[in-house]
Amino acid sequence: MHPSHQRHSLNWLKPLRVGVQDAFQLNSRLDRANFWWLILDLVLLNSGLLITLLNTILQYPAFRFQPAYFNPAKVLLLFVISLLTGGTTIVGFTATVRRLHDTNRSGHYLWWLLLPGVGPCLVLVRLLAPSKALIKFSETHVSGNHPWRHQVAGWLLLFLATVAYAGFFNAFSTAALTVPNHNFAANGHRQSTTTTEYLALGKHQISIASQQAHPTTNRNISWGPTTFTIDRLTVYKTYGPYSLLTNDGRRTINGLIKVHMKIHAGRALTTYPAQGTLLTNDGQLLRADLSNSDWFAGMLNKGINTAGNIYFLVPHLNKPTDLTKAHFSWTAANQAINGQQPMEKQFSAVLDLAH
Repeated sequence: MHPSHQRHSLNWLKPLRVGVQDAFQLNSRLDRANFWWLILDLVLLNSGLLITLLNTILQYPAFRFQPAYFNPAKVLLLFVISLLTGGTTIVGFTATVRRLHDTNRSGHYLWWLLLPGVGPCLVLVRLLAPSKALIKFSETHVSGNHPWRHQVAGWLLLFLATVAYAGFFNAFSTAALTVPNHNFAANGHRQSTTTTEYLALGKHQISIASQQAHPTTNRNISWGPTTFTIDRLTVYKTYGPYSLLTNDGRRTINGLIKVHMKIHAGRALTTYPAQGTLLTNDGQLLRADLSNSDWFAGMLNKGINTAGNIYFLVPHLNKPTDLTKAHFSWTAANQAINGQQPMEKQFSAVLDLAH
């Protein structure tokens, strides 16, 4: 291969290597060709970082203080991306200063960037200019051989840039969660929202991406003088997978179903709807989350009226409208009176969520 061909074939990689080695170096120059090859490398690298950000951190923050949330894997990824972003920023800035030196201009020429419109054009023209004989700026450093590992100030700058980028990216992602979306859909039977809210579930504060509420005012089930009423069912879609501890151990969910039930005890009975099951139209058989549901039932004396929420953790859910039917089952037993044996009964309610 001709030497000139070999040199040009490596242009896309060598400037990046030299740029990293000279990341903390300002007192030298950089010719036009190597500068623009370096800029191309940095654009490609930052494009990859941006795509990664859009599909990870900017989808959901790595950590939050209120409500408390911490994802170790995302935090590590956040700081890796921030470190690389801070590094490319420093490499790009110092390379631009050295390119200006190569055109016999000081790095202070970059102050022109503060002048809207004209300023950036002047800087771009200068960066595109050919090399000039060094009059004001002498080359006191051989590019690529600077002991950059010993530059304490440079490493401190990189550390501060990493922390600043990490804070910015995470804060931007957190702020995006709370931007209201006013595209509401409502009718007489159901209501959906996409405004970010937090659902308190036990000690957990779960971020909700969207929800679908289904009033079910006619779901009354009678057992003699006793009445069970399911007056509302709400389907929640979480922001990404959420891990929480339940009575069945640690589980990862993508949604929740909340069933609100009222009970009128026409006679003394024992019932635990929070130990019931719910079968969805997509075949998921869910046990009620006893540890996080309301404690509103149990042993009820005659004449007691009580109500509460029963939560079901949904492992698989793309959007709330995917659930169109739910079959809720629970048991109850009349308490023994005058030596009679208690009578147990299985109850079920089929909830049509498509209307």
